[in-house]
Amino acid sequence: MKYFDRLLRVVFFSLLSSSWCFAEPVLSTWYLPQALNDRNTSIRFEVDSTWHLVHGDTSGVTGKAILKEESDPTSVQVSLSLPVSKFDTNSSSRDERMNEVMFSDKYPSVTFVGEKLQKGCTPAIVRRDKECRDELKGTLTLLATTKEVVLPLLIKESENEEFVVEGSLSLRWAEYGIEDPSIFIAHLNPVVTVFFKTTLAHRAEKKG
Repeated sequence: MKYFDRLLRVVFFSLLSSSWCFAEPVLSTWYLPQALNDRNTSIRFEVDSTWHLVHGDTSGVTGKAILKEESDPTSVQVSLSLPVSKFDTNSSSRDERMNEVMFSDKYPSVTFVGEKLQKGCTPAIVRRDKECRDELKGTLTLLATTKEVVLPLLIKESENEEFVVEGSLSLRWAEYGIEDPSIFIAHLNPVVTVFFKTTLAHRAEKKG
């Protein structure tokens, strides 16, 4: 009888432990792969001028975020494309000038390709601390110039347990061979700051 009592206790605590594990799952990976588009990704930019701070928005975002290795949550790879013709500063003359200096007919898109989180953020860390700061190393292509960049990231957990990734990056027009887009007497600062935000929702794309 003692043997059976011990056996029952072992079975009971094993089932209890299993039930607890199912009730409190540990999130070990991001919600990837996932398409990036205007529904989950927003990109805007700011540049100072003689008179005021110019705000710009983008649309027509296309791209994808994947996990290269299932067992490594830092092996995030991102590809992103932005159509220059969709850049909008709420001024037709300014937008026309921007398309001119960026030769949008010849180079219609700005592209970014990134891979590997550099500082070790994982879903478990974000879930535990509610946020984690990291960097995504990659390349940015404007016109015919491609340069290495490092995107600073703030990864947060939203109230509905989605992951929100946001950050900003400052660029100099001249470094990418872009002519000064200033018009008339309103001169633009040589530095533009780009802000980005992406939400990784629960329902990731199916593989295949």
